[in-house]
Amino acid sequence: MNGAPMPLLTWSDFKAKALDIQDKVESGDMPPTGAPLSTNQMSTLLGYVAAGTPSAGNVTCP
Repeated sequence: MNGAPMPLLTWSDFKAKALDIQDKVESGDMPPTGAPLSTNQMSTLLGYVAAGTPSAGNVTCP
C-alpha cells in the first residue's frame, strides 16, 4: 500500500516490523526520496519504537 514493501494497516503489522523500520529510518532509506520525515517526525517514530511500540488499545484512526 502506497509503495510499502509490507502492510502497515494494523498495530500488529507495525510491531512485527518495528526494528526493521527503525533501521531503515536511521539509515535514511525510509521514507523514500521525495517524502522525508521532519526531525520531529523521526524523533517521534524512533521514540515509539524505543518504547517497545506500545498499543493504544482499541483506538481507531479517523
